[in-house]
Amino acid sequence: MSSESQTNETFLTAPQLYARWGVSHMYVVALLERDADFPKPSYFGRRRRWRVSEIEKYERIVAARGAPPKKAKQPAAA
Repeated sequence: MSSESQTNETFLTAPQLYARWGVSHMYVVALLERDADFPKPSYFGRRRRWRVSEIEKYERIVAARGAPPKKAKQPAAA
């Protein structure tokens, strides 16, 4: 990626991502842990941002799957 296209990149904040999908913070945390296709955020100081282009790519991947990522199974209680 050229430096010019990097400077023109649009980023979403975490609250903007939650609002875009209508999900909670914990849903995004779970995606980060269990879905290898979900893009990793960029950090600006302590603040997370996601590239809009990467989120759109992920949305296309999920649409091609036909369903949102499945929840990880919880281990059975002993």
